[in-house]
Amino acid sequence: MCRYQCGKRVAFSTSTSRDTVWGLAFSPDGRSLATGCNAGTIRLWDTATGQTRRELAAPAGRVKTVAFSPDGRRLASGQSDGSVTLWPAAGGDPLLTRKGHARAVRSIAFSPDGQTFATASEDQEVKLWAAATEQEMFNFKGHTSLVMAVAFSPDGRTLATASQDHDVRLWDLKTRQALASFAGHTDHVNSVIFSPDGKLLATGSADGTIKLWDLSARRERATLKGHVDRVWQAAFSPDGRRLASASSDKTVKLWEVATGLELITIKVEAGIPRAVAFSPDGRQLALSGDHGVVKLWRAATEEEVESRGRP
Repeated sequence: MCRYQCGKRVAFSTSTSRDTVWGLAFSPDGRSLATGCNAGTIRLWDTATGQTRRELAAPAGRVKTVAFSPDGRRLASGQSDGSVTLWPAAGGDPLLTRKGHARAVRSIAFSPDGQTFATASEDQEVKLWAAATEQEMFNFKGHTSLVMAVAFSPDGRTLATASQDHDVRLWDLKTRQALASFAGHTDHVNSVIFSPDGKLLATGSADGTIKLWDLSARRERATLKGHVDRVWQAAFSPDGRRLASASSDKTVKLWEVATGLELITIKVEAGIPRAVAFSPDGRQLALSGDHGVVKLWRAATEEEVESRGRP
């Protein structure tokens, strides 16, 4: 099991101190980190060196979210004008741009097979798209406020959505019907993610908590408490044993999923962390947020952490 040590970090930032970096995603091979910011800029970083590999300019609007396709060949970005753009990850001009939402796109997720992707928007809608053509396939309606996050289950059969209406919903992708609704948060729900084995759903909320939901029993399994301000995003490690969360209290926390125990708290001095992500091999943890901050932590082995002192 790996633990994260603040002393073994590589930190780098975008070129301006005024931009909030909302979008954050590792490439499937873990060699690149994509970020998208309010200035409309998308950057691809080399995770080994912290250097910028390439820079892309969104066609319009601020970039609110980014996501790689499962094969790593395409990168999707969602903008504040409601548009979605598909880019070749290797570089070059946009492949496609569609304006399918009336307000900002806050989250994008590809299906596990890469054939479709879903978008969540401030217009209260969630849309399913064909990845090859970017043609709209379906519009999931039901939320009564901004939809902040969307995620596919590992088997590709279910879609999860989180909204500022305090609600979390599951949708059957075959029938296109609502499967379940989880209520429990007392404020906006900003984040939703499936565990790698598909058994749990994690949600992060402006009420300062992260909730773990048992998808088989369709009930709350645990509430992780420790943040003192809103939680913007949560992310499972690839092995499903840990969960990372980013909060307006200027911390990123690591949790043990099995017990709900808080393992580590990383203090972020420069602004609020808005997004957090594990690398595909689980050996790196990235965060992005206010003032153009993008940071990458490398994992140390448990022996190294113990010999140098726990963070």
